[in-house]
Amino acid sequence: MSVDSRTRLHKNVRNLSRDEVFDALLPGAANVHGDLAARGIRVNGLPPLGLAVDGRSVTLSASDGGLVMRSGTDHAGVVATLDGSAL
Repeated sequence: MSVDSRTRLHKNVRNLSRDEVFDALLPGAANVHGDLAARGIRVNGLPPLGLAVDGRSVTLSASDGGLVMRSGTDHAGVVATLDGSAL
């Protein structure tokens, strides 16, 4: 058993913009961990998740063994509508 000793200093925490999250953070995480996320979605029978933030929206869903992100929420099973600070 290991102990996670990572720490973050408050001065190193920064807010991310909606576009940073949608254009870099989520796609990067999907590339690295999308297979695990997709497996969890399938095992738990979860619907596609839509995120609507300050006039822009995306949907995350499992597809072909990975996690995909598509623009819009037309095919989302559930949609979280947030303002930028909540994201």
